[in-house]
Amino acid sequence: MGRWGWLRRFAGFYGFWVVLIGVAPLDLAVGIPAAGLATWSSVVLLPPGGGRVVLRRLPGSALRFLWQSVAAGVDVAWRVFQPRMRLQPGIVRVSLRLPAGPGRSIFRGLASLQPGSLACGVDRNGNLLFHCLDTREDMEGALSRSEMELLKLWEERR
Repeated sequence: MGRWGWLRRFAGFYGFWVVLIGVAPLDLAVGIPAAGLATWSSVVLLPPGGGRVVLRRLPGSALRFLWQSVAAGVDVAWRVFQPRMRLQPGIVRVSLRLPAGPGRSIFRGLASLQPGSLACGVDRNGNLLFHCLDTREDMEGALSRSEMELLKLWEERR
């Protein structure tokens, strides 16, 4: 990461600090080391590179995300009111096209919003592991479709 990358991250964290804390002189002074520590931590935990979101595709993806969130809520409510519903919980392995890094992390978070699934790890082959409430459902297909949607939204840097 070059000097400008560090500076952009620092400016973002410092700006966030100012919005949250305020512009009193002491607050501004304390914000400098806080933003510096946040910048250093972010580089260690989320190294630069990977890719970026294609902004022109964001509105359509946001609508799909909203729809999936509503569907997940309805599914959970249905399961609550149908206590006799038979479930077959288990772990589903999903191989991904997304390389390790920010894109895959975003996918794990978004895919956990699928009805009845929660990202719970990675196996030694790099497949993501999802705990599913009912393994008889086509969770692999649903998660693969979600990954394809994210691939349309996420552009790898070359």
